[in-house]
Formats: sequence, structure tokens, C-alpha cells
Amino acid sequence: MLAANGISHRTPPAVNSKIRILVQQYLAASVLLKNQKLPTDYLEQQIVDEEVKTQVLQLCPLHRELEPIFSRFDLSRMAPKVWTRCNDSEDSDFDEIIHVREPPPGADCSSSTRRRNTGPVRSIHEATSADELDPGETTVMVPVSTSAHDFHQEMGEQRLKSALLITRCHLQMQREKHECEMDIERCRLQTERHHGEVERKRDEMRFKMERKRDEMRFTMERRKLKMHLVVDTLESRKVLKDRRISNADIDAVLPLPEPMSE
Repeated sequence: MLAANGISHRTPPAVNSKIRILVQQYLAASVLLKNQKLPTDYLEQQIVDEEVKTQVLQLCPLHRELEPIFSRFDLSRMAPKVWTRCNDSEDSDFDEIIHVREPPPGADCSSSTRRRNTGPVRSIHEATSADELDPGETTVMVPVSTSAHDFHQEMGEQRLKSALLITRCHLQMQREKHECEMDIERCRLQTERHHGEVERKRDEMRFKMERKRDEMRFTMERRKLKMHLVVDTLESRKVLKDRRISNADIDAVLPLPEPMSE
């Protein structure tokens, strides 16, 4: 068929291997969508989750192109060697193949007559091009459920780490906030205590000043009275002297006042 269409740079085994890779990628993306309860044509909808879209395209870059073709066949129930015999123009043949491949009820699927793969095993990511595959090599599909489970587990671990980091940062902020509030309260108490000490010292100084002022006022009043007494005594002695009374008689009646002490 290849030679009839002028294709000479591709060999049938290489083309078959490429088809196997495309089917495996499509099945991997289909399993991912099925696990999330989404249809296989989810990427064709108007509203698409970007995270799901990225995961699907990572598993099957040509999912948009392959979905209209592969969605008509139940590829998951076919053997890998049947994939390369698929012809989208002969749907009845595929129904026949599927019917023949179905095991009868009660059949033992673990029969020892099952054919075993003797060639080296490759995953989807290892087969980067069809020309690198050996014609006698058998490509085995990697279970997508395990990789999807690992992916979701990794995403859960990342979310858990993010939640722990956010919680740790929140607790750190709360602790720093509490420490700042404690420092503010401590400063407020110190300020109030200092203000109380200042008020107490000011009251003591006011009391001392008032007492000193009262003492000075009392001293001044006493000195003033003494001065008035001395002046009155001197004036009276002068009047007696003007009347020609002897000093002895005046001293006996009005003795000289003692000098004022400080």
C-alpha cells in the first residue's frame, strides 16, 4: 500500500509502531478524562478547564485530531496488533473483530496459552519517533492510571506543602503581631508608671514650695511685728525724753528692745 502511493521512506513496521504510539497516547488521555468524569471530546467544548486541557495535551498532543477518529472504536478492548489493522471506513469489520476478541462468559483469562511479549518493553515517552523502533520490537502500553494517580498524589503533596507554608507564615505573622502588641502594652505601662512618678515628684515639689512660702510669710510677718514694736518703743522713749524724764526712769518703763536676729 505504501509503495502503491509512492511512499518509500517509511516501512510498515515503523508506521505500525507510530500508530500504536498514537493509540496509546489517546487511550492515556481518555483514561484521564474518564477518571475526572469528562467526555472524550471535552477539549471541543466552549468552556474548558485549562489545567485539564494541559494534562490531556501532555499525554496526547494530537488529541483534537485523533478524537473524531478513535472515538468511534473501542480501542481499549483491542489487542495492540489489531490497532494497525483499523480502517475507519469499515466499521462492521471492527465490530466483528471486537466480537471475536471478547472472551466467553466464565472463561479463564489467565490461560497459559496467552501469548507473551518477548521483545524489550518501551513506554510512550521512550518512543520519540517511529523510525527508531525495531520491526521486531513490541511496544507495551504504560498504565495511565498509575501515572495519573502519581500526578494527583504529587499535586496533593504540593497543595499540602503550600497549605503548610501558608499556615507557617500565618502563625509567624500572628506571633510577631502578638509580640508587637506586648511591646506596645509594655511601653504603655512604663509610660504610665513614669508619668505617675513625675506627677508624684511634682506634687512633692509643690508641697515643699508651698511650705517654704508659708514659712517665709510667717517669718516676714514676725519680723514686721518686731520692727513695729521697736519703732513704737523708740517713739515712746523720744516723747519721754522730750518731757525731761531721766533715762533711768525711761529704761525702767520702756527698756530698749533686743536687736532682731536673722
